[in-house]
Amino acid sequence: MINHLKGDIENQKFLFTECEQDNWHFINHQRDFLENGDVIIPEGADFLYIDTCIDFINQHTHKNIVFDFVSSDYPLSVTHYELLKSKFKSKNIRIVTPNIYLFGKEYCYWYDPKIRQMDYIYDNSKVFDEILIKQQQFLRTKKYLYLTSHPRYERVQLLDLLHKDDLIKHGSVGFPSIEGINSSEIDMITWKKLSHSYKISQIKDSDYNLPLIMDFARKTKDYSTNKKHQLWNGSKWIESDLGTGDFNLVPYFNNYFEIYSETYYYGFGSVESLLNEDVNGEYLQVSEKTLKPIANMIPFFCLTDSNFYKTLMEMGLEFNSEFYSDIPSLDILERSEEKVHKFYEIVKKFCEMDITKLHEIFYNSTRELINNKYALKNTLDIQLLKLFK
Repeated sequence: MINHLKGDIENQKFLFTECEQDNWHFINHQRDFLENGDVIIPEGADFLYIDTCIDFINQHTHKNIVFDFVSSDYPLSVTHYELLKSKFKSKNIRIVTPNIYLFGKEYCYWYDPKIRQMDYIYDNSKVFDEILIKQQQFLRTKKYLYLTSHPRYERVQLLDLLHKDDLIKHGSVGFPSIEGINSSEIDMITWKKLSHSYKISQIKDSDYNLPLIMDFARKTKDYSTNKKHQLWNGSKWIESDLGTGDFNLVPYFNNYFEIYSETYYYGFGSVESLLNEDVNGEYLQVSEKTLKPIANMIPFFCLTDSNFYKTLMEMGLEFNSEFYSDIPSLDILERSEEKVHKFYEIVKKFCEMDITKLHEIFYNSTRELINNKYALKNTLDIQLLKLFK
């Protein structure tokens, strides 16, 4: 059975609600497994701290259990993983998580739910690989790609630094309304740093005068306060479905590298963080923001927690080209203001570089880019085979 685990924590009541099998991420991999096992999709990780719920799960499941934290989109932490192992010693458990720090650990299988955004590219790899090789002969229109739908604090910091150094002109920059961001989201992402909340609430969109960017069609001519984007289907505007890969591939053929920050920075995250304990790496994820440049074969600079690139290398990806010469010293740093500025200095170096020199560095990284595209796919395929063996 595939079940959502729901609970009334206050009244200590828990129940399973059946999930439609066809809607499950791994439906094509698990049919034999389900004959002798169960899949549990938790609402969150709170159930691990409640003995009543642990007893409920033990009593109402088979010996084989997959805890799917990908379908629940809940980023299982390192501490939660250790709890799961200790709470279910009598069961044969598997844990599916988007947390890259858990890659390679016993019982734990790394998978990102948004990988299906890349399916179209992988299914048509021959075409896209040939385009990449052909494009190597031509200078690209811009140097970098910087797209975001959530104007979180570190992303605004980077935007501001690029703006002050007049480097926005070198990039394809997509940014939604900053002044239109919901106040509750500001509170959520800056709750530990009130100064961040104050600074971001003072920003006006006109401070940056950004153009309309070609990643998606915005809902207004200027800035969208809605994170959804629209696509023209020939007769009407429809909302894009990021889950199925509705994004514009063209910017990836017209830029040399991508910059972004991963899902969490500045300490927002786990139960341990809420208890004011400094636990780094708990929620380090690999989302579509990392998958896109890998699948589209351009280098990427990711602002996130320590050992991000190190973990990707453990999967078989390579970062030996000149693009990544400064990454080892950056990758050892934990989240901090210092890391934001060191990250920016790397970006700035390539933005200020002569475009012909940048093109030569990109050309020389081709083998590495191709390797990383297929190493990622191979890793995900192996993970799925191991999960249901």
